[in-house]
Amino acid sequence: MRTLGFSCAYVRSVDDEDGTPCGRRATRRKYGEPKCLGHWVVEYLLSMAGGTQHARKTWTVASIILLFFAATSGWWLRATTLPHAITAVLLTGGLVICFHWEHPLGGVISLVGAALTALAWARGNLFGYYLLHPEAKLADFTRAETLFVTSLDAQVVVMFTFSLAGFYFNYRENNTTDLKWWRGLSFTMLIVLFVSVLVYAFMTSGKSAGLVPWMVVVFGAMAIARGGRVIRKLAAILRV
Repeated sequence: MRTLGFSCAYVRSVDDEDGTPCGRRATRRKYGEPKCLGHWVVEYLLSMAGGTQHARKTWTVASIILLFFAATSGWWLRATTLPHAITAVLLTGGLVICFHWEHPLGGVISLVGAALTALAWARGNLFGYYLLHPEAKLADFTRAETLFVTSLDAQVVVMFTFSLAGFYFNYRENNTTDLKWWRGLSFTMLIVLFVSVLVYAFMTSGKSAGLVPWMVVVFGAMAIARGGRVIRKLAAILRV
């Protein structure tokens, strides 16, 4: 597959076996099905979503809602968070194209958007600074609260890094076992972020609750797409 010109064999899940393969030039790989890069991403996201038509439709709706959140976010109004707004629109727009049309362009946009999102949230993050300087803290916050607040951006970065690493290893090795492991790490980090966002909103009496609607939509979509299995897993983890 490294030297011959294979074409992408991906057929949209909505078309089942009666659809026409993509036909674009497949990426060069040692093994695994021939697919273009965009459809590797699409397949990865569909697998993460649940792998069913019900899950695809659920995440199509969820992605449209998230795109609306990104397009109307107050992040556009501040120079420091403008990169967050731009990358959020890029990522959620790519997800809509992936889940609704299963088009490879959406896969490429989502992949680039995820990488840029991780960079945007890592940019200017002060968690490392406060961690290494015991006397430093944010105004009106204790030392522990300062570390918690500044860790939120770091949690987003780690979650996206796990997701990107999962795609990379799945693309390179075509190994579903590794995919499940990285999916588990991403899901665990998402739970940590969800709890942190709720705690931060409570700490600030609702003044810093901008990420709460995002988390509600994501977990709602996961619960609907997977028929309640996510909620049971979350409840089991939180009991521990």
